Amino acid sequence: MSSLLFIIMLAYTLVWFSINIYNIFPLINYYIVGRRKEDKPDYVLPKDLPSISILIPAYREELVLGNCISRIFESDYPTELLDVIILTERDDQGTMAIAHELSKKYGIKHVQVEESIEPKGKPRALNFGLRHVRGDIVGVIDAEDIIAKELFREVALMMSSGYDAVQGVLDMVNDRDGYMNMHLRAEYRYWYHTYLPALQYSNFPIPLGGTTNFFRRSVLKDLEGWDPYNVTEDFELGLRLYNEHKRVGNIYDMLKDRRAQSIFRNNYKFSLLESVTQEESPTTMSGWLRQRTRWQRGKIQTFRKIAKKPPQAATSKLHSIMMSLIPHLGPINLTGIAYSLYIFFSGISIPVYLYYIFGFNMSMIAFYCVANAYSYFNVVGRTRNRRFLGAIFIGITTPVYWVMQWMADVRAIKHEYIGSKVFWEKTDHSGVHMKG
Repeated sequence: MSSLLFIIMLAYTLVWFSINIYNIFPLINYYIVGRRKEDKPDYVLPKDLPSISILIPAYREELVLGNCISRIFESDYPTELLDVIILTERDDQGTMAIAHELSKKYGIKHVQVEESIEPKGKPRALNFGLRHVRGDIVGVIDAEDIIAKELFREVALMMSSGYDAVQGVLDMVNDRDGYMNMHLRAEYRYWYHTYLPALQYSNFPIPLGGTTNFFRRSVLKDLEGWDPYNVTEDFELGLRLYNEHKRVGNIYDMLKDRRAQSIFRNNYKFSLLESVTQEESPTTMSGWLRQRTRWQRGKIQTFRKIAKKPPQAATSKLHSIMMSLIPHLGPINLTGIAYSLYIFFSGISIPVYLYYIFGFNMSMIAFYCVANAYSYFNVVGRTRNRRFLGAIFIGITTPVYWVMQWMADVRAIKHEYIGSKVFWEKTDHSGVHMKG
């Protein structure tokens, strides 16, 4: 083997190995090495409940906005403490009309976002809405969301217990609508029920979901709101919460260890909620591709922002780069399969340690397939046989789903590095998740 080929092979293998180690470490740290078996502290809901402002950015959401608002007012939280603000754009007359009627029916605010030099999109709308909030806590709920009745009480409980930001569980419930929808539901189940708890326990940054996240109003003011030039404003804000020398903390350790209290005293403290918000995944391949492209482009924008002004702490640099580089690394898992099979069966002589690394990398592919399959098996609302067959299908077809993700990666790279112009690729919602 030529020295150049060996260097390329070694570099490729080590990059792939590093990515897999980074991804698996929090899972091992939480579920195998250090998972706490003790009961969680019993928090007490305060007698004086805090007021909660809820920002609902709505653009072309005529079909779902009314259901979202009605679910909010069906919650078990005192309505006089809810400050609901619907944010609409001036070029969306249909949603504006619905929002106007809802504002009269429920006595809530309807705010039209003013034009500015910032690109039109969700973060611009949220920043504009932030000027109108009056609550101690500020939350973001998407217009298609179906929230749990107990959501706001859980938010109040966690905020009164010392947290600065919380994130609810999201569930793409319309998995009957096709192959992509099944995978999205499995992906969300793994992300919110398995991976995010491990990230939190391991003191990694928490990439926020775009909805059902809540903050102390003072925290959003300190962070100057959302980045209007990032199309995945939730991901960017999650990293910023971590990097502003105010790392995500684990409240359970803080309560048990006074030394931990001194370490985390000046940090933003973050928690995952148990309340589940139901959402609708795109029902067409083109809709899925636009949504995934936006998600990946936002990560690229975050990476470019971090590259210009990296955080000072070494751990912050590591986490920020590893998490925001994901769209650039999409081909590695895919090409790694063919690459590893070629190495194993071509008879090329390579050092023994590379075989072990290849074996680990290939086992990680199997792990991701099994993890997604297991996640789908654990979704609610399906018979055991249906979930079992669906899980098998998910496990077998996960590499195909990666190919689709790679297409979105390439599209995001093209939009960001070649197209350059910041624009919002809207995800359409038809309300199929409201049909039960």
